[in-house]
Amino acid sequence: MQETILITGATSSLATRIVHLLLTKYSSSPQDPSLDENGHEYTLLLTSQNPSKIKLKLPKLTSNTNISIRIRKLDLSNLSSVHDFATAISTDVQSGKIPRLRSIICNASYWNLRGDGELTDDGHEGTFQVNYIAQTALVLRLLGAFNPGSGGSIVLLTCDIHRHWPLRSVLGRARGLEKYPPGIPADLNKLVEVESQSHPQSEPQSPEQILEELQEKPKIRKNEKVEYMPRGIQRYTNSKMALIMWMYALNRRLEADLALNTITAISVNPGTLLNSRALRANTPFRLKFLSLFLMTTVRPSLSLLCRLPFVGRKFKAKKTMRSCAEAASGVVDFAFGIKPDSNNASSGDMDTGADEDGDVNDDSDSEGGYYTLTLPTRDVDLPDTDCLNEERQEALWRKTLQWAGISNVNTAIQVEI
Repeated sequence: MQETILITGATSSLATRIVHLLLTKYSSSPQDPSLDENGHEYTLLLTSQNPSKIKLKLPKLTSNTNISIRIRKLDLSNLSSVHDFATAISTDVQSGKIPRLRSIICNASYWNLRGDGELTDDGHEGTFQVNYIAQTALVLRLLGAFNPGSGGSIVLLTCDIHRHWPLRSVLGRARGLEKYPPGIPADLNKLVEVESQSHPQSEPQSPEQILEELQEKPKIRKNEKVEYMPRGIQRYTNSKMALIMWMYALNRRLEADLALNTITAISVNPGTLLNSRALRANTPFRLKFLSLFLMTTVRPSLSLLCRLPFVGRKFKAKKTMRSCAEAASGVVDFAFGIKPDSNNASSGDMDTGADEDGDVNDDSDSEGGYYTLTLPTRDVDLPDTDCLNEERQEALWRKTLQWAGISNVNTAIQVEI
């Protein structure tokens, strides 16, 4: 059966490894006569704001294979672009130009740790729009493009730092997370607002008030420190936390819809990808240095340490510090709906699901939920408790429809406006 896998942010380090894995592990010489005239079974629909930057040797990698590649422009910082793209893809699917969707991998991500939050033309904070609003809009618009018979997967790439870290934890302090911990505010509009750190919003002051303040607090103003990194991380983690909460609300509606209940949404924490280009873009030097140090020094030692029986059992050998190539395998498995257990493990990092007593959790499956690496989360690996509040999930769902411009007219799922 011909199917399409859509990947957002296809120029990222992880997406590049996902594509290479698909073109090697899942690629084979075309044999099935039911495939298209070129013998293609899968179509990779790669999207990016700058398609020319997708550096792949397409002729060499796709020759004599059952996979075809299409590249489309998609600007997630512009919701009109997202809706136009979704309309074009839906039309192509209906006309048969593109096979129906097998999965959508929401991989695109953005942060800015070196400056204030940015406002998009849609009036939303940039990080939150790219990471959350635009990709939820894309998913909702394309639900009708899935194959109703075989179903499909919606893979939402999240992260581990959405959790509230212990105040005194080494990692918490090193990452600067605890200065402004993540959290979805009661007033959801605050998620899309931009407040300058260098010039915080305040009530208008008269010239006399300004002069008086300068005379009273000259030293405080001189020593004020603009902390772009903590605020930037907070914006990023809030967008990932929102993505997890939205996933639960979406799955409840998919399960209740007879036409769409074969589609499953999954939130996946691929781990700390130390060789990702994201750690070198819009980031301060200290974070670049830290990622390089962890990748070249700490991670190899930790990997060897986890191989020791008494250490591996203690920590269950859960390696959250990984390379993009190692993480790609788990993401691809979820895209194909493969159960994340030992029988279907495609990576050496795959856990069997055994607990500390050696018992295996037989109830693990690939149903919707929050996953770490390629494992179904249990107990301590559940997402932050704030993400599990159903009332907050529903409030965020309703607000997202408003932000994304979604109604019953442009999505296949029944939405309550």
